[in-house]
Amino acid sequence: PPPMGSSTIEDWTWTQSEEEVEMTIPMPPGVTTKKDVSVEFKRNKLKLTFSDDPDPVFDSELEYAVDPDGCSWQIEGRTLVITMEKAEDDYESQNVEGWEAVFKGAGFCAPKLRPKPKPR
Repeated sequence: PPPMGSSTIEDWTWTQSEEEVEMTIPMPPGVTTKKDVSVEFKRNKLKLTFSDDPDPVFDSELEYAVDPDGCSWQIEGRTLVITMEKAEDDYESQNVEGWEAVFKGAGFCAPKLRPKPKPR
C-alpha cells in the first residue's frame, strides 16, 4: 500500500468548503461501475480500492476528522467523486482557513475554501 498521505494516482484533485471536502479521482481503464469501486469512510481514515488492483489507492489517515455518516461517493463519467463531511466536533482543531491537506503528512497543498453560496 502507498505510504500515509500519499496516493498511487497522480491526477486527483480536491476542494473544500467550510462543511465538506470533495475529491475527484480519475478512474483507471476497466473500472466502469460502482461494483468496481470500494470506498470505506472512517472518522480519521479513507480507504479506496479499485477492482483492477488489490492494493488500495488510498488507505490513509485523514488530516482531520470526518463524519462517516455524512460521506458519500459517486461516479461522474470517468471520474470518481468522493465527498466527506467535516466532523463538527473537530472544527476547533481545524485551521481557520480550512484543511491544509486531505491526508496527514502530505504537506501543505490546500485549495482555498469555497465561499458559502449567498442566500437568494
